[in-house]
Amino acid sequence: MTTATAHGGRRRSRGGPASTLAWLWLAVVVLGALSASWLPLDPRRQDLGQSRAGPSWSHPFGTTRLGEDLLARVVHGSRVSLVVAVVATTVALALGGLLGMAAATVGRWLDSVVMVAVDAAAAFPPLVLAMTMVLFRGPGLFTITVTLAALATPAFARVARTATQEVIHRDFVLAARAGGSRTWRLMTREVLPNIRGPLVGYGLIVAGVVMLVEGALSFLGLGVGTDKTSWGQLVAAGQGEVGRAPHLSLFPALALSFTVAALSHLGDQRSRGGAGVKAGSRTPRRIRLRGATAHPAFGPLAQGGPVNSPPPRLEVRELSTVLHTANGRLAVVRQASFTVGAGELLGLAGESGSGKSTLAASLVALAPFAVAAEISGSVLLDGEILFDQAHPARSSDRVRAARGRGIAHILQDPLTALDPVMRVGHQIAEMARVHGGANRRQAAAQAVELLERVDVADAAQRARRFPHELSGGQRQRVALAMALAAGPSVLVADEATSALDVITQSLLLDRLDELRHRQGLAVLLISHDLRLLAGRADRIAVLYAGRIVEIGPAGALYHQPAMPYTAALIAASPTMSAAGASRLATIDGQAPDPSHVAAGCSFAPRCSRAQPRCDTELPRLRPVSPVSPASSDPANHEVACFFPLTWPPSPPADGTRPTR
Repeated sequence: MTTATAHGGRRRSRGGPASTLAWLWLAVVVLGALSASWLPLDPRRQDLGQSRAGPSWSHPFGTTRLGEDLLARVVHGSRVSLVVAVVATTVALALGGLLGMAAATVGRWLDSVVMVAVDAAAAFPPLVLAMTMVLFRGPGLFTITVTLAALATPAFARVARTATQEVIHRDFVLAARAGGSRTWRLMTREVLPNIRGPLVGYGLIVAGVVMLVEGALSFLGLGVGTDKTSWGQLVAAGQGEVGRAPHLSLFPALALSFTVAALSHLGDQRSRGGAGVKAGSRTPRRIRLRGATAHPAFGPLAQGGPVNSPPPRLEVRELSTVLHTANGRLAVVRQASFTVGAGELLGLAGESGSGKSTLAASLVALAPFAVAAEISGSVLLDGEILFDQAHPARSSDRVRAARGRGIAHILQDPLTALDPVMRVGHQIAEMARVHGGANRRQAAAQAVELLERVDVADAAQRARRFPHELSGGQRQRVALAMALAAGPSVLVADEATSALDVITQSLLLDRLDELRHRQGLAVLLISHDLRLLAGRADRIAVLYAGRIVEIGPAGALYHQPAMPYTAALIAASPTMSAAGASRLATIDGQAPDPSHVAAGCSFAPRCSRAQPRCDTELPRLRPVSPVSPASSDPANHEVACFFPLTWPPSPPADGTRPTR
């Protein structure tokens, strides 16, 4: 990634000589407008003996009918044209940008209302609408500025909505939601810095269009009024003298044309260099929670404590998540139940598409997709009910309070989970300010301290870097520091080590082990690597088609799995031994479609031990009979299978392998 690209997606294309000329021309126009009062150019001085004189050394643009210097009038006229363009565009950008961001971020009814209003405004020809408004209010600088701002606002709203719809789906916005950020903070801190490229680029183009419309209205006598001078008014004043003195209209028209062309070119370059705009994205929708109780009391982290000490840090009961998409209802998580104690690391394993990330996001009522989600079941945090099916759905504030402060998340790819336009120290400080109420100076100091706690060398220097300036391991440590900033009780690490090399992965997990044992932090580590979980986790839960099909002590589950699916995952894992150099085992068939929930075991179509009963009855978790010292406590090792594996593995009871 180049430096220009990585700095917040503010990728600027130099554009060659054309951009240089455009910048130079705009600089001349702006400087001339700002210094017009101090320049030796007096538009009021008249010399009737020089009436309609052509260009000369003394009058480079010629003179007017009254002998006034046309260059002086063009320079002074630029002030009015620029004021109208800048003020109208700025007001339209602010109002339209806010409406567009709010529509895409909040979604649902607000998005519908905004888009109906935008489409209705776009149905009217803008010039005709502007003429109508000016005729109703009368010409004048204020009237024309307000009119043009109102006409440009719907276009900005559409651009902002489209750009926001792409940004709002990205991991760093999901991470900010998981950290407890409210909608307004998301819009100002996460969305706006990432969409300002297309907004500013479009604003430059609109500023040129506003100049043209103002010129057209002034040409028709409906512009800034006779007491003000603009380029459009100068063009209109010279229209009757085209035959005898064409310079009267030519030079103001050239000034207007060059300025509009420069703004359009630079706006196009800026739009291409900013954040991409993706049309047709779905509108993010709110999540419906089925119930909540009183706000949980988030106290300080417990110091130490045995694994699974009552009450557990996190208790999940019958958690289900259904996504409502264009293709129907997708049952992504189905009646998942588990606990994580203080200081415990629970590993969650499963192949891609099994529902691991959705389960993690559902703990704090977040869905990782821009669709409506229905979450049922209950989640208890430190013994207090976070949300529960038995209570009315009034839990948005309570669940938001748990995000970051109660349950913190580390997403899979830190490069996408960190805001590319914000320095990493500022991102960590944001968490301290959101949840701890720290001021800017205190939060900055806490950010450096947190970086030091997660073993980031030269923490003060690294805090001033952008995400792209750090290595993968450093970015992952930054993500860990952000997660720890609010002092959570539970840490969810979603494939947090999958993109790291083995050494960096080991160092990060060592730091995580130290933190959980020292602070009593409960950790849910999501990974597809059962070998890694077996070496780090206290217990492992295996997820298939949204269901937990086996859960138990890490050693027993890895060395003596009871569920055929777990055994198949282990067999498909590569090893470093000589025997592992042979061809890896594969799992026949495909993962089930979440839009069609099977009546029986979801793994039955791919299982060599399946019987007719597996197709019609849904197996529930039940204790595994102990067969070795590793699983001496059957209550801690459960499997959802009618015909679990025995050790050594044996075929089904009738000695046959059914044909499916």
